[in-house]
Amino acid sequence: MANVVSRSSFSRLRYFFGQLISQRDLETEQQYHVRLRRLDQREAFGTGTVAGLRVAQDHDGVTPPRSVFVLPGLAFDPDGRELVLEQAVCVLVADQAVTPGTFPDLSLATDKTSLAHAIQITFGDFSAADLNALGLQLAGCGLLSEQELEDFEPDDEVNGDIGAIRGFLVHVDPSTVPEILSTSLVDWLFDQLVGITYVGLQYAEFGAEPQPALLDASCCTPGQCFASRNQQAVILVTSAAPFPAIPDPFKTFSECLPPETPQEDVNSVTCECILEGWRGMPPVDGECQADFPTVPLGSVCWSRFNFGAATQVLHVDNCSTRPLAPGGPTIRVLTEFGTGGSGGVGPTGPTGPSGGPTGPTGPTGATGALGRTGPTGPAGATGASGSGNTGATGSTGPLGPTGPVGPTGPNGAIGSTGDTGGSGPTGPSGPTGPSGSTGPDGQTGSPGPTGPSGVTGPTGPLGLTGPTGPLGPPGPFGTTGPVGPTGAGATGALGLTGPTGPTGPSGSSGSIGATGPAGATGPRGSTGPGGPTGPNGPTGPAGAAFADYVDVGPASGSRPSSAAAVISTYGSSGAGFAGQNIVTLDTGTRVGKYRVGYSIRYGITSGTNEFFYRVANTATSAAGVALAEMQEHQHSQNVQPADNFHSSGFFTIQLNGTAKHLTLQCRESTGGVAQITYDDARIELWKVG
Repeated sequence: MANVVSRSSFSRLRYFFGQLISQRDLETEQQYHVRLRRLDQREAFGTGTVAGLRVAQDHDGVTPPRSVFVLPGLAFDPDGRELVLEQAVCVLVADQAVTPGTFPDLSLATDKTSLAHAIQITFGDFSAADLNALGLQLAGCGLLSEQELEDFEPDDEVNGDIGAIRGFLVHVDPSTVPEILSTSLVDWLFDQLVGITYVGLQYAEFGAEPQPALLDASCCTPGQCFASRNQQAVILVTSAAPFPAIPDPFKTFSECLPPETPQEDVNSVTCECILEGWRGMPPVDGECQADFPTVPLGSVCWSRFNFGAATQVLHVDNCSTRPLAPGGPTIRVLTEFGTGGSGGVGPTGPTGPSGGPTGPTGPTGATGALGRTGPTGPAGATGASGSGNTGATGSTGPLGPTGPVGPTGPNGAIGSTGDTGGSGPTGPSGPTGPSGSTGPDGQTGSPGPTGPSGVTGPTGPLGLTGPTGPLGPPGPFGTTGPVGPTGAGATGALGLTGPTGPTGPSGSSGSIGATGPAGATGPRGSTGPGGPTGPNGPTGPAGAAFADYVDVGPASGSRPSSAAAVISTYGSSGAGFAGQNIVTLDTGTRVGKYRVGYSIRYGITSGTNEFFYRVANTATSAAGVALAEMQEHQHSQNVQPADNFHSSGFFTIQLNGTAKHLTLQCRESTGGVAQITYDDARIELWKVG
């Protein structure tokens, strides 16, 4: 049996004496640690809030009129990136308040029936049931108080106090009702009174601490000074609509292991869920990437009218839309809560049986020191009480901890009854018995508030730039072409070398600088007057592999299978059309922006026709559904038998986690009799954002 070695995409520097280290090497070292850390964080915590990040109406006694605060905390996005907010941030969530007007059409209503009728006359089709639904929505956002909702009686279509809801509705201008509502009238009236803003958190990076550079190595900004640091940051994002769904391992695992799973199957089902839970490697962030997923934090309801309150904010919902990624302390508390937990120290058990029989009363002597307490043995039967008068009770000493009961000693001989002696002094307390086992730890207290950040020190001055030698400036780099897909781990092609700049006029020779590392030789320019040779330019970085790349193909065959069949249009159905599907790629549950490429080499077996190609979604039927992202491709016109062609193209598609069957299809424009024979037909998919 031979072992099989599988190499991962992780690699770090292996140092040796005399090693030449470039920018590419240092970036490789950083990417190793960053990717491994993000992978650990994504799989160990999941996606969402770890601690903090409360959305609050006030902070430190300040209540803004149209804003909320997002308090410090930590979260992870779906790819394991850290979202760290170190201080409270004020975020604007409400539009400028509108001064309420008065439209008396509703003011004469006295009950639910008359108010619903007045709304129907003023705004459109409306009923008492709609009025109750509107009341519940307004109460859910805080515009109606709990007491006002209780008085309104939302479960009764006849009775209830309409004063509060009527007082809001009289401010809605009837002239603003559109002729055609895109929603129900209940939702439209709600939107005229209350706005909802969703608050989220997004990862960001910014360049910092600019320093001079000999060569322009930036893809984002021109200039001679470039950022020498990546400053990690977060962006507080607001939206009037809910944020796009993001992968949440908690929900995925909950669906995989439902509560009704039998106890005897929990281990095996859990194992299967874990085995199916791998989501691939986290993506490598591009140098100029700015499109990162948004992690929801909460939603804020606010009033559109100015009713004299200090703030327009009505209600903050921190938990309904927020994904959670609890850490160790939280998981421990939830585990103990679910299993009964480790409670406090239980009550003291019952007192053990008494020791041996009481000996005869003799004169009270000094109490001897107690011996070491032995292990607890089985309780013996209580011996018979000895005779004799009981001596006077001595004063009670302080109670020590109760030690285990020792074994019962043998009965002593019964002595003659003597006179009762006086009470002797109380002997010293015996040694404390061994401590009982330590009870389980209590619940960990919540962490204290984060201290304020220290003041950032001033940036040091830039070093002086050395004098420029007499050589002419290097020519600009040529534009790097798009990187092709990496096959079997091969290194991508280097970018084109820019042309050599013109040679400057001959002058006095400057001092020769240190020789730079050897790079690709640029094209030779015209020879100028003799001067010192400039150093070689650096070698361009290797092309990066595509992220999340998959392809299907090559496939070969003929469409349709019969030379006498009619190639019908895409909208037709039946066996004739099903024969025109060439190759299919399943997108699975991928999420993000992807590039789709297709390619086919074909020849005409029979017929003289015009051929069209497209990629469609055949997840629900063989006929397929057209994709809005792709236009039908007319490739050949009036082709002849034995002609050979190659058709290809690509387009960009946004995937949302719902599987699509991307299928390459062909048709002939006139519906005539024709047949093609193809080879090397394929579809490719790779992630671009």
